[in-house]
Amino acid sequence: MLTCPDLILLSKAKKENTRALWEVTLDEMAALRSSVKNNALSPEQAIATLTLILRDFLEQQFSLRAGRQTTTEFLREMDQDDSPLKDSDRRFLKKFLVAADLVKFAGVSAEK
Repeated sequence: MLTCPDLILLSKAKKENTRALWEVTLDEMAALRSSVKNNALSPEQAIATLTLILRDFLEQQFSLRAGRQTTTEFLREMDQDDSPLKDSDRRFLKKFLVAADLVKFAGVSAEK
């Protein structure tokens, strides 16, 4: 049997599902920006969170496996002839994700 809090969570989830993906993504990015402005996240944490938001958006928008691939695997998939992104967008995405990986995994400062 569902409790009142369970019903509230289900109702909220249904409302989230009826919103457009871009609306949900923009809200996530706004919350991230607010956290950064309030110094609630380090720049490194913010970059890691932004990459998760981006990968989640791309995965849902284009039916990709972005969340379960390494950056190299994901970029290789995006470089296919049938890629949903334009060349210029793929180039930007590659630069961003490679730089983010340097911050997340190689200890490079986010400011660099």
